[in-house]
Amino acid sequence: MNDTPHDHSEHPTSQALTRPRKRPSRPLSIALGLAAALLLAFLVWLAPALPLLTHLVGWPIPPSQPFNILVAGTTPVYSGYHQRAAQSFPTGPTDTLFVVHVDPRARLLTIFSVPRDTEVQLGSYGIQKINAAYPDGGPSLMVQAVSSLLGIPIRGYLLVDLSGVRSVVRAMGGVTVYVPAPMHYTDKAGHLNIQLSQGWHHLGGRQAEEFLRFRHDSLGDIGRVMRAENFLSAVEAQLRHPATWLRLPQVLRAAAPHIRTDLGRSTFGALLGFLAFRHPMRATLLEPGSYCSLGGASYWCPDQVAIEQLVGRYLLRSPKLQPTPISQMAQDVIDVVNDGASAAAAQAVADRLIALGLSNVYVFSNSSADPANTSPTTTRIVSDGHYGAALTIQKALGFGKAQIAGTGILGSDVTIHLGSDALAHLPGG
Repeated sequence: MNDTPHDHSEHPTSQALTRPRKRPSRPLSIALGLAAALLLAFLVWLAPALPLLTHLVGWPIPPSQPFNILVAGTTPVYSGYHQRAAQSFPTGPTDTLFVVHVDPRARLLTIFSVPRDTEVQLGSYGIQKINAAYPDGGPSLMVQAVSSLLGIPIRGYLLVDLSGVRSVVRAMGGVTVYVPAPMHYTDKAGHLNIQLSQGWHHLGGRQAEEFLRFRHDSLGDIGRVMRAENFLSAVEAQLRHPATWLRLPQVLRAAAPHIRTDLGRSTFGALLGFLAFRHPMRATLLEPGSYCSLGGASYWCPDQVAIEQLVGRYLLRSPKLQPTPISQMAQDVIDVVNDGASAAAAQAVADRLIALGLSNVYVFSNSSADPANTSPTTTRIVSDGHYGAALTIQKALGFGKAQIAGTGILGSDVTIHLGSDALAHLPGG
């Protein structure tokens, strides 16, 4: 037997070769596997939206300066009697036209609607309705026409094929809106049989298109503009619902084929950052004007003085969103529209306002045909050019929601859409 101690230096690596490797702990393995599964699930969920996101959307960084973009809904060209021409993207007249103004200082997102029948001078094409700018001269003439009309710079355009409304709304799971009056009309050109009763409706894709295209009421094109604004509000509310978040990739995939734009990724990133991180107040404005007849055709003739005032207040500078002293409202026209309360409650509101010193107060007892009636349950105090007055009235009444909106009665400085919530605050309820 050899008692000499073993010399480890002769085999320097033998111990390292035989040492067992440490295995990751079981909880860590489970966590890593779960993280990988979640990442894979997220990529699968996001996959439908990736083409649109990578093409359009930049990093969401809130903007430091205001900017304007033009959004237009296009309609198809017809090659025969009620037959749509074969086109990769519609080049017909614009059915919807509005400017989106981003104001980071005021934290305000303003949607300024331009009626499609607005009378404008389109260069060598002469006097035309503004919806002819896109088919006559393409996006550049359309942008130029709106920019000249409002006197504002426009960064770029976003064209939306309105035939895509069906697929987008279907991907969202529908949109809930209030239909203020029965809508019955057969649109042969659009192949639509519009049959919507008064009341709340959860619209599918086809019904949403019917709601937006309907224009056979007393307000014509202006009624359509108001319904489009209300539809956008309903879509915004739907997008806030957690159930809709799960559908967003499908919604973006459905929208992608129906969008054309010259806006860069940085602009979309700025808009996304503004919406996501600044939580802006939203204002909807309607181009001031009135119906007129030129050469036997009906137009919306713009009120250029009123446009300059409205644009100057909201699009060229940051507005002061503060109550107006009651002493400065003596000449304002205040309309009380009974959407969901009672005649006695509406009269009680008028009496309260008159007691404050407001003499031009009028009550409308029946608003069933009012396209601005988005909800008969909530009182809305709306004004486009006199938001401070709307705030003052809200504080005086002690209820309701003041809004910057062009959905009031034409000629009114402030319109109070009285909802059923007023019944708890007023006599006669």
